[in-house]
Amino acid sequence: MDGNGCRKCLIKFVDKEAADMEKSIFEVITDYAVNEGLGSVIKQDDEYRKIQNKISDTTSEFDALCLPKDQRLVVDRLLTSYNESGACYGRMTYQRGFRDCAALLVEIGLIKDGKMEESA
Repeated sequence: MDGNGCRKCLIKFVDKEAADMEKSIFEVITDYAVNEGLGSVIKQDDEYRKIQNKISDTTSEFDALCLPKDQRLVVDRLLTSYNESGACYGRMTYQRGFRDCAALLVEIGLIKDGKMEESA
């Protein structure tokens, strides 16, 4: 990606997250990477596409059941809970991998330890 593309992404990223000042920069980076940064990459992944097709087929089967509204809502809440759990897991594993990568880069000397040193 060229400098212009990076700058556009950064501006979009900062504008979107500016309203939520409670988040740490690490959480903001995670949200962007997980929710937006992977979008175009994951859609090209064969395994992801197969799963999406399976979801579509299963959704058609579910719709054909013609369940009453109250039953559909229970199923919807269950699936939403599973999705929220998966999203939380994805964020946590992304952050853990990010930390592990940074620790590895410090350990092999490619980056300095980012801890603040007290000045006299």
